[in-house]
Amino acid sequence: MGKEKNAAFWSEYGVDDTATVKRITDLILEEPGNYLKYYVGYLKFRQMREQLALENKSFSVSAFHEAILRTPPAFAFFRSRRNRAGSVKNKVH
Repeated sequence: MGKEKNAAFWSEYGVDDTATVKRITDLILEEPGNYLKYYVGYLKFRQMREQLALENKSFSVSAFHEAILRTPPAFAFFRSRRNRAGSVKNKVH
């Protein structure tokens, strides 16, 4: 990717400072594996948002973001399920 395309890409995300774009680019080039997990997560959220928009005529981007922000971390969900499973197991014995 040329410098112009790189600058245009980051400009879409509100990063217009040339020095900042260079620092970000250098960090990605030095440690590319650090950013893959974030990009994959971004793609998953984008895919989910696009699918919901197709399926729901009253889809709202702000409601989507609100729902995401209100969702507890996955480990809290699994911990609560494990605790419930443990309490059921203890009652059976």
